Amino acid sequence: NNSYPPDKSILGNWVMHQRRLYKINKLIKERVDLLNNINFIWDVLEEAWNKNFNDLKTFYIKNGHSSPPQDFPSIGNWVGYQRQFKEKLSDNKISLLDSINFIWDTVEEEWNNKFQKLKEFYLKNKHSTPSTTTPIIGRWVAWQRQRYKNNELPQKNINLLQSIEFQWDPIEEDWDKNFNSLVLFFKEKGHTNAVRG
Repeated sequence: NNSYPPDKSILGNWVMHQRRLYKINKLIKERVDLLNNINFIWDVLEEAWNKNFNDLKTFYIKNGHSSPPQDFPSIGNWVGYQRQFKEKLSDNKISLLDSINFIWDTVEEEWNNKFQKLKEFYLKNKHSTPSTTTPIIGRWVAWQRQRYKNNELPQKNINLLQSIEFQWDPIEEDWDKNFNSLVLFFKEKGHTNAVRG
């Protein structure tokens, strides 16, 4: 009986059986060729990964980045899984994701973006101590100081911040600066009553 459509469960079992035979090299070449001619999917997980990657690549080309929101249809969650299970990905898959500037560590990426904003502020204002009300970086700077005090800031981040003369304790550093100015004033004038001149 060659009726169409066949029973889906029977056909599904037959398809899975063909994949198993292929995987253990027990499917004859003639049948492999016949199945290949109708674009048979040998590895459904690999096929799904490739589809998601191509969807992400399209997103990257359209948006200029490869970090869709988590609720973005089809690839939002998939992107999170790639980050979470990077150690299980093949080198080829990692290379493909790297080719579209895939962000593996979103926390580090966000830190680097905020640092770049602070660096721009530093170059423009000749200091790296924005007010806490300065958009984007004001609170971030205060948070970096707190993390530094708690020994929670990685050394590479400390080094980057120090490269732009970051003040870890602006009140203490301001006191030291004013004290040094007073010492110079005393040496020049012979007294410390700076209000007198």
